[in-house]
This record gives sequence, C-alpha cells and structure tokens, in this order.
Amino acid sequence: MRTTRFFTFLTTLVLTLSAYAYDFQSGDLYYNITSSTEPYIAEVTSSDLYRDNNYPGLTNALIPSIVSSNGVTYNVAIGSFAFENCSSLTSVTIPANVTSIGERAFNNTPWWNSKPDGLVYINNILYTYKGIMPANTSVMIADGTTAISASAFSNCSGLTSIKIPASVTHVENWVFDGCTALTTFICEGNPIFDFDDSDGEYLSVLSLTPNLDSVVGPASIFDVPELGWSRLPKKIRYIKVTGGELSNDAFAGINRSYKTLNALDLAAATNTQLADEAFKDCYSLENLQLPSSLERIGYMSVANCKNLKSV
Repeated sequence: MRTTRFFTFLTTLVLTLSAYAYDFQSGDLYYNITSSTEPYIAEVTSSDLYRDNNYPGLTNALIPSIVSSNGVTYNVAIGSFAFENCSSLTSVTIPANVTSIGERAFNNTPWWNSKPDGLVYINNILYTYKGIMPANTSVMIADGTTAISASAFSNCSGLTSIKIPASVTHVENWVFDGCTALTTFICEGNPIFDFDDSDGEYLSVLSLTPNLDSVVGPASIFDVPELGWSRLPKKIRYIKVTGGELSNDAFAGINRSYKTLNALDLAAATNTQLADEAFKDCYSLENLQLPSSLERIGYMSVANCKNLKSV
C-alpha cells in the first residue's frame, strides 16, 4: 500500500513539475531565470514541457525589453524551443536589446514557415533559428549587418555557401559549427573573428566545416595557432586572401592542412616576406599568385610543390 501511495505521489509530482517547467509568468509569456546575478537574465520558455500544445491561441509574440518578478528586473532572451509548434503564431516583435535567440525557438510556426531562410536581424545583428536551414541553401547576409551572433548557423546542415558583406565588423564563436555541407565561404570585409579555445583546441571560423572547398577572405581567418591545425577543413582547393598579412601561424596551417589546395591567390596580401617552408608539401598546388610587396621568399617555401605550374 505504501509503495502504491509513493508512486502515486511521485507521478503527481512529476506531472506538476512538467506542467510548470518555468520560473514565472508575465503577461502571455513564461520565463526561466538563467542568471540570478547581474546582469539578470530571464529567457522566454515554452508553455508546455513537450511543446505539443505550445502557447495555444497566441498570434502575436510581443517580446518585452525587460521583465520583472519578485522585485527583480531581468534582461530578456529567447530560449531554445520557446515557441516551437505554436500553431497560431503569425507575428513576432523582438526589441533591439534581445541578445540571444535559442535553438529552434520558432520552429514549426506559421511565422517561421513564412521565413524559409531562417534569418532574423535585430539592431543590425544577424541571428538564425539555429540548426534549421533548407537543403542546398545559399545565404547572402544583408548589407548593413554589423555582427553575426554566436552559433548563428550552428548545425545548419543544409547551408552550402555563405557571403558576408563588408559591413560586418564582428563574427562571434561557433558560427558554422557542424555546417557539414558548407563548401563556399566569402567574406568581403575584415571583421574581428572570435576564436574559441575553451576545450584546449583552438577553433577558428573555418573549423568544423569538413567539406569547405573555396575560401575568399582576409588573412586573419587563417591565423590559427598550432593547436587548431587538426580542426581545419582538409578539402579546400581554392583560397583568395583579400587583404592583410599572413602570419607564420597562417603559413604553417596552410602547409600542414591544405593538401588538396589547387590555387592560392595572395595578390592582395600585404606580406613583405614568405615564411620558410611557407607552402612546403602543398603537392596539389598548381597556381600561386604572390603580392607585389614581397621582399623576401623564405627557404624551401615551395618545396615539394611538384604540380606547381605558374607563379
């Protein structure tokens, strides 16, 4: 009898926790507190634990700039799966100070379905519904965008090419993590790229994109220290550096990782020297364009480039 009562109590407790899997409610929305110290942050969360009947009847999600509970005022973020399967949602208003949109936050809503590219711009910062991208998608980020948020295209396995305009000045961590179909990367400007080394292996914007074939961008994206070489894509065939100076680390990353490299255009680089062994063992390299600013070509810089046809 006691066993039966215990399991009845446990079931009731689980169902209660499931039904109220949030910290507080304000207006139409439910919130989880993700930071209880300054800056205080509360994420909009789903109204239903399993998201089968999430926010029934809600047509307009009006996200506030701040929200208060028990005398504490919180900055607002949008949590993962917050509005997933909200079948009536057709309009979303997001204020400029919202700095985070979680994974699949609007997945399978009428509002999401009206935005097949999955892109949202807030105060000139690009966000996406992470992990959601139709197959064979080519994205040209809107001119005027100033930043790309962390993990913006994380696990977007349908993304095949990306073009970043010169207006972008900041690209945060893990932007293309798990973009297994990405083959073409073009960056027209010279943004600051956040590099992550939290797991002991230095990750650059090019890391974790195993099928990358063509890269056009500034020298800084190749500036990967030794710990990051093992995480670089191995199938790149074409590189064009659009400006800046390649460091010794960049040369080392190229000659150790890019064995399929066929064409390398450094005409716009500002290097005055090529490092020793700069392209050693790049045996697939056929075409090499060097900057006119060069004053020194390093020892064995093209050693074993046995297919090199033009310089």
